[in-house]
Amino acid sequence: MLNKYLNKFITLTFQLGTCFILMTSCSKKSTNTLITPQNSSINFTINEVNYNVNGWATISNGMLKINGSTSYTPTKQILLYIKTSSIGTYLLNSSDGPQGDGNTGTYTEGIAPIGLTVFSTDASNLGSITITKYDMINRVVSGVFYFDATQISPLTGGGIKISNGSFNNIPIN
Repeated sequence: MLNKYLNKFITLTFQLGTCFILMTSCSKKSTNTLITPQNSSINFTINEVNYNVNGWATISNGMLKINGSTSYTPTKQILLYIKTSSIGTYLLNSSDGPQGDGNTGTYTEGIAPIGLTVFSTDASNLGSITITKYDMINRVVSGVFYFDATQISPLTGGGIKISNGSFNNIPIN
């Protein structure tokens, strides 16, 4: 009887060991995990007030979207839409965001949906973005930006100036 239990124990141990070896040797690193590199940040200035926010980026249909947002309320958010994914300098001259053919700089503040104020670049309120690092192996992007934007929601005709913008090692998801 002891022999019967010993054989079951040995068989079970062998099976579990084999499963463990197979699971650990065949594991694959997920490519969908958002990795936040050290020192990733977006910095910008509004009316001589400096902001440092957490940032991330995505690529969809050839468009690079860089997003940065404060973690406190009311939220301040920077959105940069660029119809390219390569190093270079690009004009921010559109208010179309991801739906349009141009490059867009957008700034929002407040609490959505009520109390959210939206500013955007357009043909008269321009800016620039320079991509200085576009590393698809490590999936990070860096660069500098600035833009003037007009208030588009609610429509009150105000404007805002975003200066000294920079982003460093923003993870591309």
